[in-house]
Amino acid sequence: MELPEIVKCFLEKRKEGTSKTDICSLCNGACCKGSGFAILENVIQIYEKYKAGLLKKEDYAFIPELPFGQFINTYFDDCIINGGLKAFFPKTLSNDNNLIGVPPFGSYWDNRIFIKNNNSWINHYGCIFLNRKYSEYDSKPNYCILHENNKEHEISAKPIDCVFLSCYSIKSIKIPTQNETNLWFNLLNYCFPNSEMRYQEILKK
Repeated sequence: MELPEIVKCFLEKRKEGTSKTDICSLCNGACCKGSGFAILENVIQIYEKYKAGLLKKEDYAFIPELPFGQFINTYFDDCIINGGLKAFFPKTLSNDNNLIGVPPFGSYWDNRIFIKNNNSWINHYGCIFLNRKYSEYDSKPNYCILHENNKEHEISAKPIDCVFLSCYSIKSIKIPTQNETNLWFNLLNYCFPNSEMRYQEILKK
């Protein structure tokens, strides 16, 4: 499925002045220590990769043969953004391979920040979809096992909010303005409407 033209144009504008090469595979930066979000169209493709046995990490084995809804509940936190967009945030891993999620009540953002700032005993070792746990002491690059080269032109398994992230160079992120972030959320909700309703319909099948 091709990305809507307005989304492609927004991403092109967002990436002006940033690296033209795919530097993510060369980096072990902390940006994937807490992930961006996927939309429904992304998680459908992620689940297809899972069913096909294509999700492979060096240090963690995904639980086999989960139905779609259970797969989502196991590996994602979900919330509604800006009153409409259904967002799926990949969970992170602890050092002993426990999944770390955000409590499903109140504000997702507030809860996520609270957990990070008030639970120093929880060590986050990165998004569940990194090839191996993130460590600031490991100089070897991490890479996303959902990465696809067509991510800026087509809906893929790569979470769309991770496509939004741009870097000038390795470990040098182009920080979005609040206006850019709000526009991004609204744009996705406009181009992929009724996402909560469509998700619930899939769960009923």
